[in-house]
Amino acid sequence: MLAFENAFGPYIWNKVGFVLVPFSSGAMEHATCIAYPLVAANGTLTYETLMAHELSHHWWGDLVTCTTAEDMWINEGFAAYCEKLFLEFQYGQAAYFNEVRKNHKQVLWKTHVDDGAYYALSGVPHNATYGSTTYDKGADVVHTLRSYMGDSSFFAAMKIILANNQLQNIDAADFLAQLNALPNINLTDFWDGWVLNPGFPHFSVDSFQVNNQGSDFATQIYVKQKLKGAPAYYNNVPMQVVLRGANWQYKDTTVILSVVNTTFTVNSSFAPVYVALNENEKISDAVTGQNVVVKNTGSINHSQANFILNTQQITDSAFVRIEHNWVGADTFSVNQSVYVISPDRYWNVHGIDIHKLKAKARLNFNGTTTGAGWLDNGLMQNHGSFIFTEDSLVVFYRPNVSQPWSIHPYYTLNTQSNSTNKVGQIEIDSLWPGQYAFGLRIAPLGIYENTKNKNAFLIFPNPTN
Repeated sequence: MLAFENAFGPYIWNKVGFVLVPFSSGAMEHATCIAYPLVAANGTLTYETLMAHELSHHWWGDLVTCTTAEDMWINEGFAAYCEKLFLEFQYGQAAYFNEVRKNHKQVLWKTHVDDGAYYALSGVPHNATYGSTTYDKGADVVHTLRSYMGDSSFFAAMKIILANNQLQNIDAADFLAQLNALPNINLTDFWDGWVLNPGFPHFSVDSFQVNNQGSDFATQIYVKQKLKGAPAYYNNVPMQVVLRGANWQYKDTTVILSVVNTTFTVNSSFAPVYVALNENEKISDAVTGQNVVVKNTGSINHSQANFILNTQQITDSAFVRIEHNWVGADTFSVNQSVYVISPDRYWNVHGIDIHKLKAKARLNFNGTTTGAGWLDNGLMQNHGSFIFTEDSLVVFYRPNVSQPWSIHPYYTLNTQSNSTNKVGQIEIDSLWPGQYAFGLRIAPLGIYENTKNKNAFLIFPNPTN
């Protein structure tokens, strides 16, 4: 109650109650008398976010209601977000981001699968009214809206929206118009990208160039935007950019990203060797990444990045960021008559002092369309006359986007005794900084075996290294 009154204004109802019902498929937010499943009242905190969700409907859903079912995100997306807000109030920011992070990965991975298509929040069809788009993507987008506006503006605006529309209906257009009527707020671009259209943007650092200007450094940064299930590029997206130096110096600032390519300059007192976007995870784009400072040998499961890092040797410590990109890898520089590179995803491994560690990495692949699948199903299929088999999988690598993709020379393919079920793992035996992507060899390649005696070969110049 304190969390939601603090965020959205006073609780206007004369009481609140939870009535237990013999129903195990959810709860219902009847104003002042919430129908709550008997199984959830078990004496533990296991279902505390369900209780918080239903209580929050006394602001979003009961106090202000969506005009039509096509805007159910106003009710359910906000209530799903309030679960995270309750955790933040009760347990702190780390608990909040942990829940936001898990939800965001699930949305990128499965929401369009569960609902049958990529849908916009506003105008969602009736078959998906109470689907993952409404609840889970709704919460993801509200998190991003808060980040666009900043905490003080966001919560002040939500109080005004609720106060001005008590016991009334509101739709997405009304919502935007009332927000834009507030001083110094223009959310039209946000609404166009995140509310009125399906999918997500994807932002990545294409390259950066450091220029010495006396005691300071000007870093020119090139950012590229791709799309995941979206019809048009996003504009005016406020994104954190992070610069780190060789001695682990740190600077971050906010830049505005638009269309396909954005170029900007950041000044710093040190020479950056590392540039990254959105480390604070405030914008829910099509990337899930994790930072780690590696100090010891052993295995670390980067669950957000779908990446297992296994450090064999370490000198001192290294900062490593691993990003799982939920869009296809660039296809240029790949011989497309011989190879197919993944249209589903790729990884970026970068950091500081990575040369101080010797490591392996494990990447699990799953091209099935059930359960834990839907990760590599775009790649793992027949291509023309090529019939898919896991034996044709390869790992592409490039140090950076200016370099061509090539097959990584050190990896082990494990089809796990079945080369046609599309499930297995690849272990990269020598992990280097750069980008990694799965691929397929779709053309038969033969190797000519020279039968001459090895002594027939001469190497020039002599002596040679």
